[in-house]
Amino acid sequence: MKGILVAIEGIDGAGKSTLVNEIVSTCKEYNFNKLSGVGGYFFTKELRSIEEKMNKYEELLLSEEVKNIAWMMDFYITGKKIEKMLERGENVIVDRYTLSAKVYAESTTSVNMDDYFSIYTLLPTPDVWIIVDVEPNIALERIYKRNKVTLTDASAMISYYGWLKHCNSYNFNQKYIRPYIDINKLKGVVSYANRKFNKTK
Repeated sequence: MKGILVAIEGIDGAGKSTLVNEIVSTCKEYNFNKLSGVGGYFFTKELRSIEEKMNKYEELLLSEEVKNIAWMMDFYITGKKIEKMLERGENVIVDRYTLSAKVYAESTTSVNMDDYFSIYTLLPTPDVWIIVDVEPNIALERIYKRNKVTLTDASAMISYYGWLKHCNSYNFNQKYIRPYIDINKLKGVVSYANRKFNKTK
């Protein structure tokens, strides 16, 4: 019998992980395997390493389109892993799935990514799809109040910040973003993670 796939979608700070843990705890009879939709970031980490080396020589940075394709491939690999688990009859609950992936891609590049999104049609369709809705300012405040800002958190918040700087949202940015975000601190988290990753290679 094929397993059940439950996908939890939403922006960072929406409460996806909290909801995942609550469902796993409440529905113990389903014995859910918890996964993150973006898995191990293999391709993304490789590109970060390349970009770090390019920066040393003051060459051009990689385009957002290339970075998004790498991120999509990381996501695709995780999706195929989920597919095999379902075929074995295992139940899976995933934190982020194709909808979150599309939103991330469209918010971090001005390039039309529609043609690339067709790759997601090759992945399993969730049996249950839950979208956690929250105001962006609340999500950002939740992220920034965490004891430790992770690489994922920092990258997400930098993406939000960059997107808001280039759209008609100046007042929103001034009221809800700038009071909560130290952009230099976030860049420091990403830079440290890149240096640490390069040393382990």
